[in-house]
Amino acid sequence: MIIRESTRGFVMVRQHDHALLAGDIALHFRKEFFSSPVFFEETMQAVYQHDRSWIYMDDVPLWNDLHQAPMAFMEYPALPKITFYKIGLDEIEAMNAYAGLLCSLHYTSFFSQPLRQEEKDWLAYEQDRQSKLRATAQVSDEALLLLHFQLLQLCDNLSLYVCLNKPGIEKSQEHPWYRQGFHKSEAFSSEQQKPLTASWLDAKSIQVTPSPFDGPFQTKLIYKEVSKEALHQKGMREAYEKAPWQEQEIAFR
Repeated sequence: MIIRESTRGFVMVRQHDHALLAGDIALHFRKEFFSSPVFFEETMQAVYQHDRSWIYMDDVPLWNDLHQAPMAFMEYPALPKITFYKIGLDEIEAMNAYAGLLCSLHYTSFFSQPLRQEEKDWLAYEQDRQSKLRATAQVSDEALLLLHFQLLQLCDNLSLYVCLNKPGIEKSQEHPWYRQGFHKSEAFSSEQQKPLTASWLDAKSIQVTPSPFDGPFQTKLIYKEVSKEALHQKGMREAYEKAPWQEQEIAFR
């Protein structure tokens, strides 16, 4: 679950809904960035499905006693997380080998220095999966694979930028992850060696500079806002279930 504290409560975004926004963003990248159309549709599928593993974890949101807030994805316990990672990756692999490869690369990028034996075992399992999926998908262009992987991670971050920032927020007040631009986004920048940056123009519009898109477009994000009063009175599960779904409209430029 992606969590952002608001004045009255907490904005809560399911990871899979965030991934659907990431997929909508990916569709609008200029095709000139890609040297070949090979695996493009499979890459789009990977972006849309990359947080499929979180569907199960977000079904029942957890409460963080330490922070007195709903548990955010960064705080989720490692052992159940890697268990559900495997389940989701199995499902994506069944849809498409190349998409499964990209999503496995994405998840394992979070575990470059695993601290527990279970994480080391999981990482080894996924590296074996990646080798098999490279063969199944007949990947012959590692540079193109890297570009598709970078697109997935960039669109993940662009969507997180929407989720983690209050609409219309000043640049200086943004979530610290994004104040200096998007990490490893230079491949999609028309200005050599310059990362992409984003800024809210108003409560509905975001400017990405230099724009990697084929034109302005609109999309949306589904979320819930759960009040602190309801959390106090009803507890995490009931308060979340009874909160109404809301829709945020976003225009990218």
